Amino acid sequence: MTTEVLNEERLLATVGGDLELLAEIARLFLEDSVEMQERLRAALEREDDDALFRAAHWAKGSVANFAADRAVALGLEVEEMARSDGAAAATAKVEQLLAELDRVRVALQSYC
Repeated sequence: MTTEVLNEERLLATVGGDLELLAEIARLFLEDSVEMQERLRAALEREDDDALFRAAHWAKGSVANFAADRAVALGLEVEEMARSDGAAAATAKVEQLLAELDRVRVALQSYC
């Protein structure tokens, strides 16, 4: 089954169908995602290209574990923008990524 936010079939395959493992990594993501979002916002506010790249890379890698394809794609776009256009140019895309991370958080809460 695929939702708008997560590809649940791939997600379950990633953890070998182990719902306890999924619950544990979902809890870890929920804890880390607060800091992740704070780092994205802070890098954007400071217009710190390197910090934005690192925060977007962290977000992209984290959501990839959950087959959250839209969030992964947005993370990649923010990474690329941080490298090529700079943090100031990435504002709208970072806002989209932050919103998608919120959607991933909500989707993962059901597994905890």
